[in-house]
Amino acid sequence: GIKVIKQMAWEKSFEEKLQILRNAELGKLRHYVVFQAVSGTLWSTVPLLVAVATFTVYVLSGNTLDVSTALTSLALFEILRFPLFMLPNVINNIVEASVSLGRIESFLKCKNQEDNIRTAKVSGEDSVAIAGATFVWEGKRVAPKDGSSEGGEEKEEEDDKKEEKILSEEEWEVLLLQSQLKDAEEQIRELLNKAPLRPLQESSTAQSLLSLRRVYLSAAPGDLVAIVGPVGSGKSTLLSGVLGECRAITGDVSLAGKVAYVSQKAFIMNATLRDNVTFSSPFDQDRYNAAIEACALGPDLAVLPGGDMCEIGEKGINLSGGQKARVALARAVYHEADVYLLDDPLSAVDAHVGKHLFNKCIVDRLLKGGDKTVILVTNALQFLNHQLVNKIVVLEGGAIKEEGTYDELMSKEGGSFSTLLTSYREKSSESMGSGSRNSSRVDLTADAGAQSAPGSPKKSAPSADATAKGKLMTSELKERETGSVTNAVYLLWAKSLGGYHVAILILSGFIGTEALNVVARWWLSYWSEHGEDETAHQGKFLGVYTAINLTIVLSMFMRQLFLYLKSLQAAKVLYNGLLKTMLRAPMSFFDTTPLGRILNRFSKDTYCLDQQMSATVRMYLSTVASVVGTLFVISTVTPWFTLVLPPILVFYLGKRKYFTKTYRELKRLDSVSRSPIYALFGETLEGVAVIRAFGAQSSLLKRVVSLLNSNQTAFFLTFSAQCWLAVRLEFAGTAIVTFACLCAVLEHDAMAGDETFAGAAGLSISFALSVTQSLNWSVRMSSDLEAQMVSVERINQYIRDISPEAARDTPADERLPSSFPQGEIKFEDVEMRY
Repeated sequence: GIKVIKQMAWEKSFEEKLQILRNAELGKLRHYVVFQAVSGTLWSTVPLLVAVATFTVYVLSGNTLDVSTALTSLALFEILRFPLFMLPNVINNIVEASVSLGRIESFLKCKNQEDNIRTAKVSGEDSVAIAGATFVWEGKRVAPKDGSSEGGEEKEEEDDKKEEKILSEEEWEVLLLQSQLKDAEEQIRELLNKAPLRPLQESSTAQSLLSLRRVYLSAAPGDLVAIVGPVGSGKSTLLSGVLGECRAITGDVSLAGKVAYVSQKAFIMNATLRDNVTFSSPFDQDRYNAAIEACALGPDLAVLPGGDMCEIGEKGINLSGGQKARVALARAVYHEADVYLLDDPLSAVDAHVGKHLFNKCIVDRLLKGGDKTVILVTNALQFLNHQLVNKIVVLEGGAIKEEGTYDELMSKEGGSFSTLLTSYREKSSESMGSGSRNSSRVDLTADAGAQSAPGSPKKSAPSADATAKGKLMTSELKERETGSVTNAVYLLWAKSLGGYHVAILILSGFIGTEALNVVARWWLSYWSEHGEDETAHQGKFLGVYTAINLTIVLSMFMRQLFLYLKSLQAAKVLYNGLLKTMLRAPMSFFDTTPLGRILNRFSKDTYCLDQQMSATVRMYLSTVASVVGTLFVISTVTPWFTLVLPPILVFYLGKRKYFTKTYRELKRLDSVSRSPIYALFGETLEGVAVIRAFGAQSSLLKRVVSLLNSNQTAFFLTFSAQCWLAVRLEFAGTAIVTFACLCAVLEHDAMAGDETFAGAAGLSISFALSVTQSLNWSVRMSSDLEAQMVSVERINQYIRDISPEAARDTPADERLPSSFPQGEIKFEDVEMRY
């Protein structure tokens, strides 16, 4: 709808509507992150609180804390720390997964479309038969409960012949209506006993639910049945009922043989023109050429860049309305079906083109051989006097008003069809008259070689010249950024937090908390060393240790909450920039960019900024601070450790660099490969009726599975890369523990008998024991952070690279007279192209 929004200058209005929805979403997310901060803090501080409680009980029981007891206990508590640190994310993922599964489950439990209309074709029987069917769209349900409480749910009773008297047409209609009314009343009473239903406020509401009422229609092989009627009379609904898209609540509908369907709004896929015509069927050159010729597409192929291999944009953006209609009609012709359902394909083309399509395509091609059934919805009444039109059905007010041949209907004075034809002639007399006076054009369309007239370059070239090349849509794989995420992207996110000072505050919070953690462990070591002194007071040591740990708990909550709220602010800033960019982007951008690619940035990338980025930053900074604190303590206690630290760091950083490159590109490929899935889903939903009519579900399903496999390949490889990393970082962590212990043993000769060194060495080793997981997760989180910064990069790519339209407001607007708008619009030396 972006074209309409721009033409009507509704950008500001739609921006406000979207902002209202976005602000409501952010309001819910703020409550969510507060709860997440509380939950995360509780789980992360459980080891600290357990340690405080344990040492308190131990001291109050009359025991004296020594080095071995304190550090052994601390090492055991530390084993709990990392699993509990990860637990909030696990719980969060389980909750999100359960919500997603619930939504998918409710969708999968919806009632499937009943494919009980199509039957095996029997020679000599009708191809299409509708017997007393009343159709209703499921979308008109008054009270959509689990399955079934549709308003207007009536079932027709069978004909009970209580007496042999032949009823008149009027009496029979009254009897049918009374039978349906009685059945409806019994059904309502039955439903009311099961569950209370809201009664309809007005009787007219029940009537409006029925789209078509008591339809009788049959069409045999070789028949051409025309469906006519005013706007809103139910012509398209009738074809939908034949296909099973519109539910028949009474009567029987049967359809025999292979079906081809041309919808009122032509369904065009983002594919080549040839693929749009063949539509999941094997390519046959002769059949393809015949379809192109019958639908007058030859001259269009001559002017389209790339011919029939020209890429057609989403919804046929680079085709005119007439071209889209003829491509859809060519698809039906190529399909070689038994039954053709054509929903007003002639309305989108000029009169002379319509004449060619009727004569060359419908009459000469589809009806050739006499074994095809054609049901044509049309407002082109001038073709209905053709000798091959077997029956004309006039719909009015959701019911069949008249039916018969052209002569039969015209013989009825004041009949619906004659009135409709008179009205049509009055409205189109000028254009029809000018068309009939143009003898050369009429001769061309009536001639066997009429193809050049309806598809002349003069008519179709302006709409078809979408681009100088056959390829229309831009390639996201080529557009994607490569290499490391630049520092500018990180700085952009930091600035979106509220300024660089906010990022510095967040960083300071994590450094300060880790410093407090080191102080708490040092104090415990000091306590265990001096706890046996006569002057020592156990309550004093315990009080200081408790105070330090409570400060850690408070600082962890404050830093986490501050980070989450500011991260939401950054997401809001970037979303607003993306939204403004999209609303000011030129139409050429939307013509050459698949909708799925845009939606990917507004969905997956925005979700990443809303919820994933803050958790990743928290875990990354926590694990990095833990690793730095560990290396600092070990190096301070045992200086010899600094000799082996450089090789370990070289190994660690080398593996991190290798992993990060791979992980980043896999995440980019994951994002790029997801866009076509969104685009195909959008196309599929747009043309689901056409897809089901042609029986192309399996072909579309294969395309979806292929795209999902491509996306899942990148997703699976990210986990493979994480396993690769884990093995190597386990080695680095083991090396740190080994050398920390070795250096402590080597220092024993110099520090023998020094209890202070014993406590410090124990502290050093307790830190080393916990470093393996921190090393592993610091690299994974740094890679995750860079991968998620790709979302910022992708959003910023649109904000930075898309050239906007002219400014919405200019200084000249202020100088407009109060009487504006009055005046005229002038085009001077204007050149335009698609």
